[in-house]
Amino acid sequence: LLGIVLVFLIFISFIPLPTKSNTKQEEKISSSALETYEKQWIENNGFSNQDSWFYTKGLQGDNLSINADISNNQANFKVLGETRAFNSLYGVPNSPTSLGWSEFNNSGFLLPDSSGINSEGVFASHSWSEGPNQFPSVHWRKNVSMPDNMLDYSITSVSVNAIFNASVNANVDAAADSASVQYYAIGDFVRFYVQISDIDYKNSYTVALNKTVYLGQDTGTSVLNITDTLIESYDQSIMITALNSAFEKDPDHSNFTITLGIDIYSEDNWQGGDTDTFNSLMIKICNFSFTYEKKIEQFTSVSWNQISNQINTSYQVNNATLSFDYKIDQLWPTVLSPFSEIRILINDNIHSETVRLSSATISFQEAKSGGFDISDLILKGVNITLSIQLFIADTFGLGNNLTISIDNVFLNLTYTRTVPDYETQISLVLNGEDKTSDPFIEVPLGEDVNITVKFSDNFGIHLGGANIQLIGPGFIENFIENIVLDQYSVIINSTEKLIMGINLLTVEAQLTNFQTKIINPSISVRKINAKIITVTGLNTINIETGSSASLAILINNTDFGGYIKGVGVLYSGDLGNGVLTDLDNDGIFNSTIRNVAEGSYTITFTAIGSDNYDFQSFQLTINAITPDTPDWLWLILLLTGGIVGIVSVFGLYQFYFKFPPLVRKIRKLKKRINKGKKTKPILVRNR
Repeated sequence: LLGIVLVFLIFISFIPLPTKSNTKQEEKISSSALETYEKQWIENNGFSNQDSWFYTKGLQGDNLSINADISNNQANFKVLGETRAFNSLYGVPNSPTSLGWSEFNNSGFLLPDSSGINSEGVFASHSWSEGPNQFPSVHWRKNVSMPDNMLDYSITSVSVNAIFNASVNANVDAAADSASVQYYAIGDFVRFYVQISDIDYKNSYTVALNKTVYLGQDTGTSVLNITDTLIESYDQSIMITALNSAFEKDPDHSNFTITLGIDIYSEDNWQGGDTDTFNSLMIKICNFSFTYEKKIEQFTSVSWNQISNQINTSYQVNNATLSFDYKIDQLWPTVLSPFSEIRILINDNIHSETVRLSSATISFQEAKSGGFDISDLILKGVNITLSIQLFIADTFGLGNNLTISIDNVFLNLTYTRTVPDYETQISLVLNGEDKTSDPFIEVPLGEDVNITVKFSDNFGIHLGGANIQLIGPGFIENFIENIVLDQYSVIINSTEKLIMGINLLTVEAQLTNFQTKIINPSISVRKINAKIITVTGLNTINIETGSSASLAILINNTDFGGYIKGVGVLYSGDLGNGVLTDLDNDGIFNSTIRNVAEGSYTITFTAIGSDNYDFQSFQLTINAITPDTPDWLWLILLLTGGIVGIVSVFGLYQFYFKFPPLVRKIRKLKKRINKGKKTKPILVRNR
């Protein structure tokens, strides 16, 4: 047990003691003296006229597709849509309604025997008989110029109606003739088609096609003629893509080429000679038309703006709420442009909330119930510029105008001006000692700490009625004012409110219209000092060799006074180890070390049993001494001398000093007379 105690004592000796932290006073301006204002910031919020408002268009997108105006007590954003149509190409090629057709070689192919344009249309005929011109082809092209830059528009529909007819000889071998010919792979056929391309014919798209299958059949039902038949057109998406591609590649984005084509394919079906005769192949009519809408470009924007007054820099903006109503004259094309919206900007800074146009109705409604909180966008010291912006987020085609309107625009501001608080002073006293400049104190565990604060104005006059609090980990204590001493105080117990070690606290003093003061005291709580002493107060005991040494120990509470009970007291040293007991609980710990051999011994006392005390060890020296044999000669001589002296004194007394002086003189005179000696005269007084 003693070994454990010693290890513990050595361990705690290496634990660093807490040091006081650097603390300082802080000053905080309270918001007690405020002037609050509420004001509606927008002029002409009902758009009764053009005053105070102006519109601007953005730097991106297409500004020609938007506009703005004020009418009927509302501000309008106009999205300018338009539908146009091309329908000037129809009828027989090179007729008055379809002029400008010319014949061209299809690159890489020979022309048929005969081809051209007549009053009935474009035509070709051809006869192949084992010659080199087995796959002839002929084109008729017409360049078309549009009055518009087609990149500004979206093509919405395309129509191609081309009619052809054909007549061939029975020697043309169709699919049904495959069994009656010597060789057959794909047979003889004709392709009638319409193409769209750029004017340089570098990127062409087929938009209508008819490939004969039964033309020339003479097995079973004879099919040697095809009467007027429609060339089948492709899907709208393909035809629109063909036109868009042509316009994109054109430098002016307004020209394209339409081509009518006839391709003849003759297969060699007989060994030794095969003849295929195509008597008449004709495209009679080509009707081509398409519609297109105005393209509304992505990032196009237009804003209604107002430059308002500024807020003085001495004011604090508490709240800024913007509200407005909005509507649309017809439902927004959400499928085409789902992300277009109304935006709010303050001094060119965009607010995070927007209003999607897809939510607009044909009647006025609030943009947001309760308005938009734009407090964080309001700048002080500069004019407040409000912009309500229509923003196009997606490119789409619009065939008609759309009008989005706003009305009842209000910007309500709440702002305050802080009146500076009166200056204050604070001083701190801890347990009666001024600690304002160094707010640190160390106390033993269990001691009360008296914290006193003097709170005054800048002239040192006491400020009564202040709210002063002591704030610590997990507790708040209110100071009590002493109006006699002009101070505030609070007492806390270090055991109840504080922890062992450094406690960082805050004292905050507040009073309306006065500066709040904060000071941060730190209180270090340590263990209670306890000192081990002997009952006699001595640190040495002398005993005879072989006798017992009685140990009587007290533990003195040096911080609070008195003696400590209820702990364990141990001793160790040259005479072994042991435990002292306090059987009658009077604070005196006793033990006995028996039969102490001659010598000088050191004993160390330690105490254990409470973490609240800092026990100081104590060392006691025990001296066990053997007495020497006595020498009686000096005593005998002393007694003999004494006796002789006493006898001599007694003899003198008996024979001389016991008589009065007069008697002694008479006796002396008598003796002289008896010896016959001469005596001196004697004076006898009269009585």
